[in-house]
Amino acid sequence: MNAIPSVDDDNQLDLDTMDVLRGTTELRNRLLLEMSTGTPSISELAYAVKVRIKEDYKIVEKVKSKRVKTPDYCVKKLRDVLGLRIVTLYRLDALTIIPALLDKIRSSNLDPHALFVPNSLEEVKIYSTNPRGDAQGLVSRIQEIFSARGLKDKVKIEDTPSNYTSIHMVTWCRGKYRSGYRTIPVEIQVRTALEDVWSEIDHSLKYKREETNRKGSLDSFDEGRLLSSLSHLNVMKTLVDGIAQYADQIKIQLDEVDDFRLRSSNSKQAENSLSLLDAVEDIPPGLKSSLSAAVDLANEVISLRSSGLSQSDRRVALRRALSAFDALRVDLQLTSGLGDDAAKTISYIVEAERALILFEIGNGLEGGTTILAQASKAYVDLQSRFPDKVILKYRHAKVLDAMGDRDTAIALLHSAIPQIDDDRSLPPGHWLRFAARRVLGVLLWERGDAFRRSARNSAAADEMGRGLLFIFLEAYRITHEVYTMIQSLEPPHDAAAQPERAKTANNLLWFALEYLDEGGSPQHLDPGFNPDLIDRYLAEMQAGQLGDQEDQRVLDTARRAYEHLQAPEKARAAATKLLERHRAEGSERPMQVDDDMVRAARATLGHSSADKAG
Repeated sequence: MNAIPSVDDDNQLDLDTMDVLRGTTELRNRLLLEMSTGTPSISELAYAVKVRIKEDYKIVEKVKSKRVKTPDYCVKKLRDVLGLRIVTLYRLDALTIIPALLDKIRSSNLDPHALFVPNSLEEVKIYSTNPRGDAQGLVSRIQEIFSARGLKDKVKIEDTPSNYTSIHMVTWCRGKYRSGYRTIPVEIQVRTALEDVWSEIDHSLKYKREETNRKGSLDSFDEGRLLSSLSHLNVMKTLVDGIAQYADQIKIQLDEVDDFRLRSSNSKQAENSLSLLDAVEDIPPGLKSSLSAAVDLANEVISLRSSGLSQSDRRVALRRALSAFDALRVDLQLTSGLGDDAAKTISYIVEAERALILFEIGNGLEGGTTILAQASKAYVDLQSRFPDKVILKYRHAKVLDAMGDRDTAIALLHSAIPQIDDDRSLPPGHWLRFAARRVLGVLLWERGDAFRRSARNSAAADEMGRGLLFIFLEAYRITHEVYTMIQSLEPPHDAAAQPERAKTANNLLWFALEYLDEGGSPQHLDPGFNPDLIDRYLAEMQAGQLGDQEDQRVLDTARRAYEHLQAPEKARAAATKLLERHRAEGSERPMQVDDDMVRAARATLGHSSADKAG
C-alpha cells in the first residue's frame, strides 16, 4: 500500500513545479518566432501553430497520478511541460513539415544560444490506428525521413486502439531565465486539423468522465449517456480518418497537375561536391559541417525526390535548401584565414549547388522565368571563373531550354560534347557522356517539330522538307552515338544503364520515323532500318521499366513503328495497351501531355475523335 503523501511532499512538489516552469514564457515566444522564420517558414507550411505551457496545477495532478503506479515519479521526468502543436491541412503535409523541423534542430550546431539543443531529439512516437494499411503509406514514409537522418532508432510506432492519431517528438530547448539559459523539454505534436478537433472532443469527454467519477456524482442514466457519447466518438473517428485520406487524394491530384508543368526530366548530380573538399586543408570544422549539411539536403531533394514528395512539397524543400546556401554565402564572406584553394573550392560548391537549386525551383514553376534567369546568370558567372568544369555547360543548356532559348542551348551542348569526351576525370560509363548527347538530340528534334508546325502552310514547302530532313537526321545521328556508347558498356555498368538505354532506343526509333515520314532515305540511317533492328529497339524500350508516362511513350513509338512496317495487328495491340494505360491513369490524374498519343492510338484502332474508347 502506497504511503499517504505528507504536507512536506506536497510542498516540495509545488516548489519543483515552480522551478520547471522557469524560462518557459520566454521559450514560448522564441518557439513562435522560430516557427515564423525561414523560406518558407513552418507557419507558412502549416494550417496553424500553437504553443502552450502546462499549467502548474496540471503538472501537480499529472505527477500525483503517475505516482500511483510509480511512487518515485517526479517533475523532472515530465516531457510535456511545454507543447508545440503544428496543425496541418492535409496528412501528407507532415512529409514536408517534419524535415523542416529536423533541419531547424540540426542547424543549431554548437551555438550555445540556439533555440534547440543539438542532438537532443529524445524520442519519436507515431500514433496510428492503421500503421500498415494506410493508402498513402504515410507511416513508412515518415519513418524513412528519420532513417535518412540517422534517427531510425528514435522512432516507435504505436498502434492505437484508442483511435488517437498524431506524431509526437520530444526534444530539448533553451529558455532564457535571468542572465542565463535553462534546458526545457518540449513535446512537438504534428496532426491534421480534423485530428485536432477529434482529439479535443475526445479529451473533453474522457476528462468529464474522470471528473464525475472522482466526485461520485454519476448515476446510471448519466453513465449510459456518457458511454453512448464515447461510442459516437469512435464512429466520428472513423469518418475523420476517411475524410483525411480522401483529402490526401485531392492534394495528390492537385499536386500532380503541377507536375505536368515541368519542362524537363530530373536533374542529376555529375559530381560528388563534397569529394572536392578532400584535397583541401584548413577548412574550419563549423563551415565544413554546415556545407556538408546543405549539400546533403540538396542531394536528398534533387536526387531522391524526398521519398515521393509531391511537386509543391518538393518545391518547398528546395527553397529551404536555397536558404541554407544563401546563409553559407554570408558565412564564407565572414570567414577569415581561408587559403586561396579552400576559398575557391568552397565558393564553387556553394554557387554551383545554388544555381542547380534555382533551376529546379524555376523549372517546376508556371511563370518561373525570373528564377530561371537567376540560374542562367549564375552559370554564366561560374563558367567564367571555372572554364574547366564542363558540367556547368550542360546544366546551363538545360536552363536555357527551360527558358525557351532552344537555339542557344543547342549551341552550348554542341560546344560541351567535345569537352566531355576529352574530360579524363569522367569514367567511360559516366551518365553525362550519354545525357549531353541525348538531350541535344531531343532539342534538335524539338527544333524540327517547331519548324514543321510554323511552316506547315508555307509556300516554300520543298525548302522546309529539306530543312526537316537535315534536322531529324542530325537528331538521329547524335542519339545513335549515345546508343553505341551504352552498348559498349561492360557489366556491372550494363544493368545500371538499362533505363538510359531504353530512353535512348525510344528516341532513336522516333527520330528515325520522323526522318522517314518526311521522305528521307533509309540508307542514310546507319546501321540501317529493318524489322529486326526495330524489334531490338522495342525490346530494349519495354525492358527499361521507365514508369507509367514513359511506358505510354514507348507504346506510342511501338504503334507508329509497326504501322511503318505494315504490321497492323501489332500496331493495334500497342494502341490498345496505350489506351488501357491511359484510362487507368486518367481516372487518377489528367494526362494532358498525352493528348496527341491518345488521338493517334484511336486513329490506329479506327475510333473517331469523339469516341472515348470506353
